[in-house]
Amino acid sequence: MLYYPERHESLSRTAWDEGAARDAIAAIAADAHDRYDSEQFWPSHPREDARGVLKGLWFGAAGAIWALAYLAECGAVSSRFDCADAIARVHSKFLAEDPRGYSGSLLMGEIGILLVRWRCTRAPDVSDRLFQLIENNAEQATDELMWGATGAALAASFMWEDSGEERWRLALLRKVDELWSRWKYRPEYDCHLWKQRLYQPEPRIFLGPVHGFSGNAFVMMRAASMLAEDRLTELYDRIARVIEKTAHVEGEYANWFPRADALEHSSPSLVQWCHGAPGTLGALAAFPKDRDSVMESLFAAGAELTFAAGPLTKGPNLCHGTGGNGILFLKLYRRTGDVRWLQRARAFAMHGIEQYQRMNAQYGQGWYSLWTGDLGFAVYLWNCITMQSGFPTMDFF
Repeated sequence: MLYYPERHESLSRTAWDEGAARDAIAAIAADAHDRYDSEQFWPSHPREDARGVLKGLWFGAAGAIWALAYLAECGAVSSRFDCADAIARVHSKFLAEDPRGYSGSLLMGEIGILLVRWRCTRAPDVSDRLFQLIENNAEQATDELMWGATGAALAASFMWEDSGEERWRLALLRKVDELWSRWKYRPEYDCHLWKQRLYQPEPRIFLGPVHGFSGNAFVMMRAASMLAEDRLTELYDRIARVIEKTAHVEGEYANWFPRADALEHSSPSLVQWCHGAPGTLGALAAFPKDRDSVMESLFAAGAELTFAAGPLTKGPNLCHGTGGNGILFLKLYRRTGDVRWLQRARAFAMHGIEQYQRMNAQYGQGWYSLWTGDLGFAVYLWNCITMQSGFPTMDFF
């Protein structure tokens, strides 16, 4: 069995309706504007395992501010929010209250907050502080996106693309070299994999985009234009081999388990962005098309599994919900031009709107976060309207 059926629900038959999608975006943004508090920011959701004032990019105020700024900038909603003031308050509160060990984290710490502050202000002191944190993050052994070197590398790539300053290009290349040095051949898997030391004393080998292989490979591909030809060739060869060696295939479907450990191989798995086919493949959508025929077949098999499994019961969010799975369909639409993937993305969007409305009524409040709540789903709805693809704050910032 490639997934847990009880984690999914039957897809709604509601037809795509752009007006309903626009109305949902407006409702989500208006609710977030109305519930904002200049000291406490937004209330956590009853289903969120969180304490205190949430500040980071993943499920805190920085991510919510980014989403509201992005939606206003795109013209999806009217601008009614002083993002520069709000993110400055978040940063100050983070410095006053949060552990220093969090500073080097992209999704949970100061690096992500500073990226949002730079986006809202373009202040040189913000850029300098961010550069200092990334430089100090050198040789961080947690090789993954949320806490470690990969997140610092992604931040450097955004700053290079945004500012064009040479220091950011060099910082990105240093982080890529650091990651490459720890990307080891593992004979038990017959491919190159990283080990992650996260919330347990012994290291594990994770495969997904948030904590594992595909997030690291994603960041390396962002630096593809800067790599020597031989290294670029080896990069793509290694990526393809990992995906092929770690795939679990049943008929026309394929999935990737959260970890590469042998104990996981006979267990049902997750089908969501953070773990499983949607994110493991979604993070690799920039892999050169038609370079590897097995990779192309696995892209299709993973996406077919994602559609067959159906929307996630956890709601419409991106990290482990219906919207995140739909991003894979948008990416395949862009990759292949096959309209069925756009249709499937929009079908998940309509189902997600129903989930949002149902959960909002059940809990009497919205879910005010980018990766785990309503605001990320609003960005996904906008991408379904505009036929764009990408995961917010991974593919674009």
